[in-house]
Amino acid sequence: MINVIWAIMMMSSVFYMIFSGHSEKIITSITNGASSAVELCISLTGIYCFWCGLMRIAEESKLTDKLARLLSPLLKRLFKGASSEAIGAISMNMTSNMLGLGNAATPYGLKAMSLLQKESGLDGIPSHNMVLLAVINSASLQIIPTTVISLRSQMGAIEPASIVATTVLSTFVTALVGILLCKLISRLSRR
Repeated sequence: MINVIWAIMMMSSVFYMIFSGHSEKIITSITNGASSAVELCISLTGIYCFWCGLMRIAEESKLTDKLARLLSPLLKRLFKGASSEAIGAISMNMTSNMLGLGNAATPYGLKAMSLLQKESGLDGIPSHNMVLLAVINSASLQIIPTTVISLRSQMGAIEPASIVATTVLSTFVTALVGILLCKLISRLSRR
């Protein structure tokens, strides 16, 4: 279905370009946009490498493990009925996300989802714990928003890290509201 939507969008764009009489401006705009995108990607590479290196140090120094142990008691209360192995994978997933280690978070998230699926016994149907994990991951609770700091730095922001406090607050509120809604809907669906 998404392929059909993309095909319709592309074809309507081509028809607009042909029949609007502005094809030269549109082609110039496309070329400039593509060039700017490549320049942005290349310029972000250095900063992204720096943050990934910093996060790798956090991972190697076992900072992520310590945070995971701190989160474990809370997660046991949130994810009722989940095994300790699933709680471990969930805590590592959340810790990695909080530290901005998106690449490291994905395998733990997939492992946690797989374990929660096995434990639920509902093949092909997400359990309440699986939905809760997806909501928490979507809220993207972060302590260090590395990607946004990198983007702001590349765009010339005077204080690229000035958004840390607001990011922490907004992601915390989003995660809290998501958790509360998941718990409420879970209780309502059980009745």
